[in-house]
Amino acid sequence: MLKNFDFQQQRHPPLILGWMFLVLPFLPASNLFLTVGFVVAERVLYMPSVGWTLLVVYGIQVTWTALPRRRSFITAGVVLLLILGCYRTFLRNNDWTSRETLLRAGLRSLPHNAKMHYNFANFLRDTSQPNRAILHYQLALWLWPTYASAHNNLGTLTVGDQAEQHFLAAIHAQPGHVNAHYNLGQLYRKTNRTEECIKMLQKCVSLDPAYIPAYLVLARLASGSATGVLLRHVVRLQPRSPDHLAEYATWLYQNGKWLPSLKYYLKGMEVSPSHRSSLVGTARILRSRGQWPRVHQLITRWHLMLRAKRGGLIYRGDLYIRAWQLQSESRQRAHQHQRNLCLSSKHSMKLKIRGSIRDADMFKSSYPLSQEENCSTPRVASVSVQLEQDSNKSEQLERAPRCSVRTCRQARKGKSRVTAPALLVQNLLETL
Repeated sequence: MLKNFDFQQQRHPPLILGWMFLVLPFLPASNLFLTVGFVVAERVLYMPSVGWTLLVVYGIQVTWTALPRRRSFITAGVVLLLILGCYRTFLRNNDWTSRETLLRAGLRSLPHNAKMHYNFANFLRDTSQPNRAILHYQLALWLWPTYASAHNNLGTLTVGDQAEQHFLAAIHAQPGHVNAHYNLGQLYRKTNRTEECIKMLQKCVSLDPAYIPAYLVLARLASGSATGVLLRHVVRLQPRSPDHLAEYATWLYQNGKWLPSLKYYLKGMEVSPSHRSSLVGTARILRSRGQWPRVHQLITRWHLMLRAKRGGLIYRGDLYIRAWQLQSESRQRAHQHQRNLCLSSKHSMKLKIRGSIRDADMFKSSYPLSQEENCSTPRVASVSVQLEQDSNKSEQLERAPRCSVRTCRQARKGKSRVTAPALLVQNLLETL
């Protein structure tokens, strides 16, 4: 028997190979051993089609050799088969024109399949057709009463007790359904059932520790430092999300932590340079710290990004000119500040000559800067350094000794006075 089997296998290898390609690759998707998540999918027929082609070609070859007088009929049959295949391919390509045509073709093929009605209901819900979506969700539940996803999505389209029943049915059918727990928690929050809402959201987090929407709702329901802890955890889960970075930065700013808030706003702008919340938050902090030139730089940057995004010109020449003026004033102010430090250091030298060594040492500890470096070239610090200098400026001025009348007059002659433009906030709002 083994010899006969080997002989037959050697005699008809295309037949065996064709059946192997036809049957074996299709077994995992046949729902015989495990349930798959799709209904009709051409992708599972790619390898079986190779086996089918081998079998057809091998059959044509055997028939061509065995029936030499019928070769004209065989040729006509092959041509007809090719024509039918091309026609069927053309019809199927029309089904793949859009999502709607593909789902309608699936409903025509399998009108009694619950998942086909569920998929078509999802399409109707996404295209703002809630009434028809509810109808197909109900048909899917009539065909499959314990369909958890259909219960959950139908609950999002209903209100009140009916929505709660569908969410509870989804949880009962599938206890690990995270979206059903979250939607039920949102329903409890809208109906002022806060304790039950928190329990459902905590259940979501226990089922999926990386479920971001549950953390965000819990952060809105919490108060004090608990909100910051939750938002910080969200940032750790998604460090490349500008929305979450901006939300955490806003909480920090509201709690008086402007410097960490600025860092997170800047991180959000690094991830997405055109992120609106990060830009507005950064401008708000810089404005509160008196950094008006930096605010104008942000507005100018926003205009440049809008120009690149829209592909058109923005006629705001006055804004660019004002930004240039403020930049020049900022450099002049930094130079004047260093000049005042130079004059103060010279004054300390005079005190040292007169014998007031103690006062001079105290002043030098307050201003540890050399004369050559301070009086020669101005230096503009970065944003973070300038903000730290501004926060410590009042302490430095309190510790510095008062200058003489002549020295102060000489220092005030070349000093340029920088005032905040009155229309700055209006320009920012118009820009955004």
